[in-house]
Amino acid sequence: MKFLILLTLVMIFIQKIDSAVPVDQMIVEFAGTIGDHKALNIESKIKRVSKTMYKVNATLTFKEPWPDSISNVLTVYTFDHGMMKGLLTRTYYHSCEMLTNNKTGLLYKSVHSYVPDFPNKCPIPPGTWYIKDAEIPRYRKDWDPDLKTIVPPLLPESDKWRLEFDNLDGNGTKLGSLRVDVKFLNEFMSQ
Repeated sequence: MKFLILLTLVMIFIQKIDSAVPVDQMIVEFAGTIGDHKALNIESKIKRVSKTMYKVNATLTFKEPWPDSISNVLTVYTFDHGMMKGLLTRTYYHSCEMLTNNKTGLLYKSVHSYVPDFPNKCPIPPGTWYIKDAEIPRYRKDWDPDLKTIVPPLLPESDKWRLEFDNLDGNGTKLGSLRVDVKFLNEFMSQ
């Protein structure tokens, strides 16, 4: 019986690995707020400057104080042959802390490398910050360590990926959404 269970688990694992592909390239197509966000506005321009590099310019405007009670619900979607499919959903609490705490903030290093004058404490005050000519390499070997950690080396094959972050206030009311559309490729896939 134990052997049968082990064999079944191995077969499932092999099937999952067989449907995954190595990822060594990334093409960002869109990043910003969508719709009418009550507390935040992000506008970005992504420009391909060479075969291996993209440049991002963005404006981040906090319309009101951003307290630590705001949470983010991340939903990851895949697009295959025109069909969108939800892959996973995860809730991140204490979103202000994620951005401003240099010891425990999940996104602190990334945010502060692109926006050095971004606040270091909660709540984030109303104001506007800029990302100017941030370089985003296309190839995995050139990505910063944080990005390599976030994007696993093997992903299920998909035409395109969408990451949606719904921002919720302390009462669970939706303030608005952020969206990132991206393609992950390897040398054997067509663009």
